[in-house]
Amino acid sequence: MKINQFSIGDKIFFVGCDSCSGKKVCFFCKKGVKTEGTIVSQYFDFAIQTVEVKVKGSSELLEVTQADLEDPDFIKAYLKSKNN
Repeated sequence: MKINQFSIGDKIFFVGCDSCSGKKVCFFCKKGVKTEGTIVSQYFDFAIQTVEVKVKGSSELLEVTQADLEDPDFIKAYLKSKNN
């Protein structure tokens, strides 16, 4: 799916991680962070189009590009919102 086909409210399910150790952990290994997020903003008018995703359990937004969407080690699935 192309990134510009996503709408605000669509859900993205991430693969996540369980292999981090030590003091530096990745985004999904932070305590309480889930592997499900909702698109909250879109930036389609830039050279690299992106969407920002509010991931459950995180106070930070995760920026996702087309390359990220095509990475099977990062994105598990996506679900279009019923409102779109």
